[in-house]
Amino acid sequence: MAVVLGCAVGLTSFVYLLRFPPTLSSADESYMLYGAKRVLEGQAVYRDFFDFVTPGSFYLYAIAYALGGVSVTTARITTASLNALSAACTYFLTLHLASAGEALVAGLLVVVICVPVWNLASNHWMATAFTLATAVVLLSTRWQHSTRGRPATAGALGGLVICTNQSAGLWLILWLALVVPAVAGARAGADRWRRCVRELAWTAVGGAAVCFPVLGYAVWRSSLGEMLYATHTWVLANYLNFNGGRVTWSGYGVAWADGVNYTYLWLLRCIPAILGVEVAGLLWAIWRHGIRAQLTRAALLLLALCVSAAVTYYPDVIHVAFVAPFSFVVMAGMVYRVRTAPDFMTRPAGEWAARLALCVVLAVVALKARDNVERAWGQNPVLYETAFGTLAGWPQRAAALRELQEKLVVDGRPARVFAYQSDAWLYLALPAENPTPFALLMPSYNTAEQIQEAIDRLERDPDARVVVNLLGPKPGDPMMAYLQSHFREVASAGPVIHGSPVYRIFERHPRG
Repeated sequence: MAVVLGCAVGLTSFVYLLRFPPTLSSADESYMLYGAKRVLEGQAVYRDFFDFVTPGSFYLYAIAYALGGVSVTTARITTASLNALSAACTYFLTLHLASAGEALVAGLLVVVICVPVWNLASNHWMATAFTLATAVVLLSTRWQHSTRGRPATAGALGGLVICTNQSAGLWLILWLALVVPAVAGARAGADRWRRCVRELAWTAVGGAAVCFPVLGYAVWRSSLGEMLYATHTWVLANYLNFNGGRVTWSGYGVAWADGVNYTYLWLLRCIPAILGVEVAGLLWAIWRHGIRAQLTRAALLLLALCVSAAVTYYPDVIHVAFVAPFSFVVMAGMVYRVRTAPDFMTRPAGEWAARLALCVVLAVVALKARDNVERAWGQNPVLYETAFGTLAGWPQRAAALRELQEKLVVDGRPARVFAYQSDAWLYLALPAENPTPFALLMPSYNTAEQIQEAIDRLERDPDARVVVNLLGPKPGDPMMAYLQSHFREVASAGPVIHGSPVYRIFERHPRG
């Protein structure tokens, strides 16, 4: 029955997420989805286009495109499947600490108050899904006697995390290194140490079986130096300096303020305090009952702490939403222990009060789910046709796309267009081919060498045009200086803001 209910949670979550409008973010989501399209067309990440994450997300969505076509529908189905997997895995993990009622709420909260905060295709959601699946397999009681298949499968799923998000992957490696031998030792008899070593070895084998081909393929298509520079050197030298220390836990700026309306911000902000209380409660339980009786509880708390640590470089409300499902498991366990405490259950109305509370919570979750869908459609009321399928958005965006298609003469053949600084959605919606390696390029974010590389690529491409979103560049922008001296402005498009259309189209000066 537990398996059936868990599958129902996953299926319900999948159907629910597909009820949201088919939007396409101009930034992060489009960076990944367009990168996957470039991979499908034969280009190599790190060599032909730049990104700073490990390549698994590009490969997964490229495979999805190969099976279902390059469209927003394919992307949405793939993303909804991953997030539905997260909901189901959260349910199964919660069963280790609580009853089906708490597990049901925890699983549904994943897609009701976490995913809608950032309902986009993202390598972060992939890492969440595969990390949860890793824990489900490793801690499985049905498969507890397997000393090879279980740890190897957990290692393989962990390998997918490493290949998708290097920060989450490193913290998951730490968790596996601690929990695999602890679980093996607790389940073994006289050969405890031998089983610990054996299961650690099989976990490593499973991880290597995934990491070597995926990362090896990326290195083969580009080079080890290019991959290490993008995923390590550039991250430490540029990304962390740009984002690090700029926001508090569950904080947000103006650009992402709307995501707060899709969640319970107070709950996300309580996560550090709740985990702190659980640490104290666990230590007390270990002192009273011993570590063996609290091993699974300790493993799941440690997992919540590890994934939370993985986003401390930028713990805004979006990144907290990525890791909140792990804390929901811990919270559900706390609720269950309070609900089943002798002082509560010995009261005549205790059981009925618990059932009533569950019904009330489920009703609140259902109302929030409906409100989120209605809010999303209210903010994206117009459906319009693009090269990437039918998208939903606001009327001004649909009109801007039509103007750009007319003025760029997009007639079935992709235009050679560089969208500066970050309107990567145009590559998919127009369609267009980016003649540079950069879906996002900003002087304060990228290196001077990368900006010069983009300029050099434009110089070598006689058909290249540039669409500039004037809301981005600041005075002294080197790309704008280059365009003003080597290109000419030929048209404008988009909504008028501050007395001027948002988009400006630049073409090269006529030769001769």
